[in-house]
Amino acid sequence: MFITSCGIEYTCGNWCSTFLVENKNMPIANAAQVVMLYYIGLTLGRFCSGLLAVRLHSWKIIRLGQIVLGAGILLLFMPFLTTSVIGFFLIGFGNGPLFPNLNYLTPENFGENISQNIMGIQMAASYLGIMLAPAVFGILGQWIGVWLLPLFLICFYFVMLASHSRAKHFLQSNSSTYPILYGQLNKTNQKPLSDGTNLLDRGIFVVILCNIVPAHSKVHNTCRFRLLPVRRVCLAGSQHPRGIQRFHRRICKRTDGERYR
Repeated sequence: MFITSCGIEYTCGNWCSTFLVENKNMPIANAAQVVMLYYIGLTLGRFCSGLLAVRLHSWKIIRLGQIVLGAGILLLFMPFLTTSVIGFFLIGFGNGPLFPNLNYLTPENFGENISQNIMGIQMAASYLGIMLAPAVFGILGQWIGVWLLPLFLICFYFVMLASHSRAKHFLQSNSSTYPILYGQLNKTNQKPLSDGTNLLDRGIFVVILCNIVPAHSKVHNTCRFRLLPVRRVCLAGSQHPRGIQRFHRRICKRTDGERYR
């Protein structure tokens, strides 16, 4: 989502004036004013996002921004000059809230302890989109034509929608199926459950990528982890890579089935 959002933002900022001059026959001075209008829309979008944050969750603000962004891209396909001008304003207005709200959701999605590391990855993805998207469109514009801009943007938009849906589904499904805790393990281990035990007494272990380690490992300081009951690990061991199978056999030997049942 960071790649697509920043890619759309900087591709429009760099190429919208060229698109209007070469494809819509707009005077150069007027095209420069449209670029200014586009960045005004971007600024207003982020300002309105701050106002809406009092009443709406960040995911809803992102969805509203995506709707406005999609409407703006669709207006670029129309042959009229006015619709293109309005379209670029709506693209800026709709795309503006995405980047700050995605960053704001990082501690909520991944936990406060590792949110700084995750934000570093997100910034890298953002700069990747900033660097590659305008350059790729420039190459395509030379080979095919600048009229390709709406198609280029709509492709990025569909990828954004798909990644947004995938991210929300992943976060919601995992939070309901397993207690995914990012960077909160030390606090959770000490918190008693309803029967007076804690997670370690329940035989909860951490899955880091494709390896399983005890929950007291310090690896969670830098890696994403998931908590699973040992019972599920033992039952699903045949579906995991060979290294996990070996580990789960050792776990099964050390557990007394009654305790973890």
